[in-house]
Amino acid sequence: MADFAAEVRRRLASGSILPAREIEIVEEISQHLEDRYARSRAAGLTDGEALAAAWRELDASDALPVALARVVPPAPAPPPFGWGVRMFPRDLLHAARTLAKARTYTFVCATSLGVGIGTVMAILILIRTFFGTPYGVNPDGLVEPIIVPTGQLLADARGPILDTWSYPDFVDVRDGARGVDIAGWAFGESMLSLSVGGGAGGGAAPVATMFVSSNYFSTVGVTLAFGRGFQPTDDAMGAPPTVVLGHTLWETRFGSDRGIVGNTITLNQVPHVVVGIAPRRYQLHFSMDGAPDVQLWIPLLRHPRIQEASDVRFDRRVDWVRLLGRLAPETNVEQADAVVASIMSGLASRYPETNQFKTGAVKPYYSVGARANPGIRIVVGMFLAVPITMAGSWTAGIVLGTLGASLTAALPAFLATTGSEHRASRDEHNSPANPATEHIATSLK
Repeated sequence: MADFAAEVRRRLASGSILPAREIEIVEEISQHLEDRYARSRAAGLTDGEALAAAWRELDASDALPVALARVVPPAPAPPPFGWGVRMFPRDLLHAARTLAKARTYTFVCATSLGVGIGTVMAILILIRTFFGTPYGVNPDGLVEPIIVPTGQLLADARGPILDTWSYPDFVDVRDGARGVDIAGWAFGESMLSLSVGGGAGGGAAPVATMFVSSNYFSTVGVTLAFGRGFQPTDDAMGAPPTVVLGHTLWETRFGSDRGIVGNTITLNQVPHVVVGIAPRRYQLHFSMDGAPDVQLWIPLLRHPRIQEASDVRFDRRVDWVRLLGRLAPETNVEQADAVVASIMSGLASRYPETNQFKTGAVKPYYSVGARANPGIRIVVGMFLAVPITMAGSWTAGIVLGTLGASLTAALPAFLATTGSEHRASRDEHNSPANPATEHIATSLK
């Protein structure tokens, strides 16, 4: 005998019927078809003829469509094109009226979101201000050569990364590196003569100074506002003293006079030729808390360390120069890292007393420096996590509390309505016959 229930269930699959009602309809119609099949067999029809008679009766009868019409509401017509756009102002007005009725709830939620979003935005602005790429710096291809200490040097070091080099190590790495242009720099201070002629009578004022190699500005990617800048000859010991002025110093001390380029100013009682003016707003190539307001750039060999003791140029025990590099177009960080590591490995073999525990490496440029970058990431993560968590918890607590209060107020009515529906459903199922199934049975008889 055929599986009448499977066929009836297949025909009902296209409608959205509650499971309990579907079972009821399938059982009722299947039972009638089985009875029709049994009567046909009793009347002497073959199995195939009896099945065909049952299927004809199901196809000819309107029991199934009528039953579905009674239990399955017709599918709603799709909204017309553009209905959502036209309804948006109405929905917005409804939302505004709803929020206006619950003024306390609206005020608390808006305040919570405002505090959370405002705090996060303030932190992001501070991060951008203090840790973002400084003005004028081109970070693409910029790297920082560092020293990774090992052995006894690691035990004595302040961390797993050292960012200062001895001057001879800097020179060897700069001259030996291929595919990366390496510049050296160090902080210092210069005494700027305040007298008109540069004499001692007018006194002098200290000015924060960065002592740099001649390729510093090209390595950073900064174009001077005026002047030729430093030349490779400025890196030679005994070269004529030269200086690049900061834009602010040029405006305030020299009245924005372009004629100062090519003339001399007195620094540390020594005349220096002005070879350029830095661009407006440029001070440093990195962000550092407490960094000086640099307004003078002078060749690295004019640093007080070398001027006071020239043998520092050959002393590998004194680490005081910081490095910055720019990759050539065909070179990546990994290749530059291998080059610097190879150079330092050779220096360790040649100078084991000072370099055996020094390993060279190259890190991508970070505005806070490679040595401070891991710690900065942790601090920034903590600063961001705390206000976001607080704001989220505060808002979630308010929303859940309000929903809880609303549910508590609506619970009695909900229970009363549910109880009434349950009793009605129970009475309906306990009745002698369900209207839908009764109509099915009547139609199929």
